[in-house]
Amino acid sequence: MKKLSGSRIANLVVVVAVSIVPLLYAGLLTLAYQNPTNRLEDIKAAVVNEDSAYTATLASGQTETLNLGADLTEALTHPDGDENVGFTWEQMDAATAQADMNTQKVRAILYIPADFSQVASRVGSDDPSDAVTQELRLVTDDGINYLAGTMAATVASELSNRLEQQGPNAYCPPCC
Repeated sequence: MKKLSGSRIANLVVVVAVSIVPLLYAGLLTLAYQNPTNRLEDIKAAVVNEDSAYTATLASGQTETLNLGADLTEALTHPDGDENVGFTWEQMDAATAQADMNTQKVRAILYIPADFSQVASRVGSDDPSDAVTQELRLVTDDGINYLAGTMAATVASELSNRLEQQGPNAYCPPCC
């Protein structure tokens, strides 16, 4: 076996460098992906509320104005106390939200459809069978960051579960 040529210090530096580079790489990779679900509030998302208020006549004969899109937007952008709504949500128009997603300022966009309140109001009508499933659309760019898209799907699932638990008394159909 050939003896290492050069000074002992130079050989020691080479051995240490060869040992440290993989450790630095592994450490930085681990740091970058350490429990990202605990830092969801650091991820920005947009809410595009296209819904408008709707005045409905309920089965009881009472009229009630529903503005579910605004209520949902308010609940996401200004949560009560320690309520966890997943991401840091900001209300935007569709063009701004898409531009911000393209520049990676936001990682997800939640679209609330234009007739959300109107369709949901059918639950309280004389014939609840007129009610149709209403869906909120969550858009992510998994090509840029697959993990953010996966976390957005988890947040959307939790949001859907919350809305479903409110039931017909809150006039909220399932989402996502």
